Amino acid sequence: MCVIRLRGLLTRTEYGNGLTISYTYDVLDRVTEVKFGSTLMYSYSYDGEGNLQRMVDHQRDVTTVYYYDLTGRLIRSASDNGSEYQYEYDLNNNLTKLRQSAGGSSWTTEYTYDKDNRPLTAKVNGKTITDSYNATGTRASRVYGFSTPYTVALTYLAGANGSKTGMLQSYKNGSEAAYTYAYDDNGNVTSITKDSASASYTYDALNQLTRVNDGFTNKTTTYTYDNAGNILERKEYAYTTGALGTPTGTVTYAYDSVWKDKLVSYDGEAITYDEIGNPLSYRGYTMAWEGKRLQSLSGNNTTASYTYDEQGVRSSKTVNGVTTTFSYNGSLLMAQVQGSGSSQVKQLYSYDASGQLISVNYNGTEYYYLRNGQTDIVGLMDGSGTKVVEYTYDAWGKLISTTGTLATSLGADNPFRYRGYYYDTETGLYYLMTRYYDPEVCRFISADVYMSTGQGALGGNMWAYCGNNPVVRYEVQGKFWGLVAKVVVGIASQYVSDVIGNLISGKTGWDILKPTSSIGEYVAAGVTALIPGSGFGAALARNTVTEGIKSVEKVIRGEEVNIGQSAVNIVVSSAVDVIGEKVTAKVEQALDNLSPRNYSSYAGKQYKKNPGITQSKIRKKMRRVIQTVQIAKAVTSTGINITRSLLPY
Repeated sequence: MCVIRLRGLLTRTEYGNGLTISYTYDVLDRVTEVKFGSTLMYSYSYDGEGNLQRMVDHQRDVTTVYYYDLTGRLIRSASDNGSEYQYEYDLNNNLTKLRQSAGGSSWTTEYTYDKDNRPLTAKVNGKTITDSYNATGTRASRVYGFSTPYTVALTYLAGANGSKTGMLQSYKNGSEAAYTYAYDDNGNVTSITKDSASASYTYDALNQLTRVNDGFTNKTTTYTYDNAGNILERKEYAYTTGALGTPTGTVTYAYDSVWKDKLVSYDGEAITYDEIGNPLSYRGYTMAWEGKRLQSLSGNNTTASYTYDEQGVRSSKTVNGVTTTFSYNGSLLMAQVQGSGSSQVKQLYSYDASGQLISVNYNGTEYYYLRNGQTDIVGLMDGSGTKVVEYTYDAWGKLISTTGTLATSLGADNPFRYRGYYYDTETGLYYLMTRYYDPEVCRFISADVYMSTGQGALGGNMWAYCGNNPVVRYEVQGKFWGLVAKVVVGIASQYVSDVIGNLISGKTGWDILKPTSSIGEYVAAGVTALIPGSGFGAALARNTVTEGIKSVEKVIRGEEVNIGQSAVNIVVSSAVDVIGEKVTAKVEQALDNLSPRNYSSYAGKQYKKNPGITQSKIRKKMRRVIQTVQIAKAVTSTGINITRSLLPY
């Protein structure tokens, strides 16, 4: 893949398989056109505030218009194909209501939040779903407001001094037996138990899964890898937790001699690729690609073609003559309509405030998703809490069974399965937006969209799924880098406090920029950035981790650790943190009271002061006030955080 830039802007991407994508910009360096080859695909225009105002998808002949409030928040998007989304927010910019029109239907989802801005309730089709949290900020339960409430309960492993960790111990759906989890010292899941069945897992030094004793599917499987994380061999045995007998089946993998992570043979069947790592012949299918997008496939009694929207997300698929259309709101699938006439199947999806799928309206009836602790969709229930569909998978997400009273209808048509991924029943592949994952082969079918070498930014295998640790990890677009961003912000905050400390102590020149915190303190800053929640419990958890890391660092340096003083540090630091949170909350509340609630009331006050003022001036003034309040809140929060970092506790 060749990338060409001008003034730092991406102007053209040339893929090795022939596709060229070019970009045109306006004088403010905003994208105005995107072409595939010489064909205009997408065009964009912007309002006076720099917000995207109109997007035209020339391929699908769809125009979308975007509307914003005075603070720049998106309040409506409307497409001329019938899709429309309207948004309402609270004073903390939390989404409180989403009105959706897609797939020829309309529905509304409403949200509320607790005092810490954590999602509290989601109301879908008249049913309210309520979350509760532990003192550390982890979710403790989810209650579905049916006529007989249905409760999902979560418990977590104990940490030091009676605290709770973020490691899930049990996950219980209603009156069913709970899923219970055990871990090794590296955080790998070593066993999962439900009812009388259990599965146990073994890992190598790189935390790659090497053996599964699966009592749920009644088989034992082993895996061997090369030094680059490529699976070399998979063997299956009759279920045992002891010594292995004679394998009942063996699958071998072979790889390219140049691009060493590229699978060229699976179980003796050859796989061929184009120049950028897309498969052309794959397990009985012939595939055609446009850049990294799968355009069509044929084989195994299946013919399928796919189209995409401006985000590169599928807008339709046609399988053996039956077309399914998709409606997305950002990265979330809101509706899909399969077929037409009397055989049409319509599914409308609703999500909680964090973007997790909670229900599907299937041909007019609402059903609710059931998960396990690994976020797999393990079933669906109706509005009374009765399970109507149940799914089982192997460790890598291969579908083993679909059962229940609606197994052949809802169970077969529902596309969301293992890890909540979208499952293509026509191929047995999971569609993860940028790539397809094959749970049978335990790998992605193509190289990573951002890499053309297969070696990865850090020498990683760009075909490997979840680093060959599928039991506890998952691949969701943006999740991993979201965690990295939190860690980076935590470390950056620690460095800022070092610089300020240097200034206060009178240092000059380059000495001002020298970090003064220890490695342990930087590690603690990064790790604690991942601990959610507010209040004394969350503060206690963060400070316990921080003090623990500092103590380990002292031991490594041969210094004495004073347990009593460490305990005092934890308690005092937690108390100081809580005081800082309360001060921040009070100041932000006072600032919110200065912010206009709506245009009508604010305009009324302005007309009293100046009867001759114009609506345009009122809107500009209102926008300035709102932006000033937001800046003041950010400055307050930053100032208190920096002050806190300079305190001895």
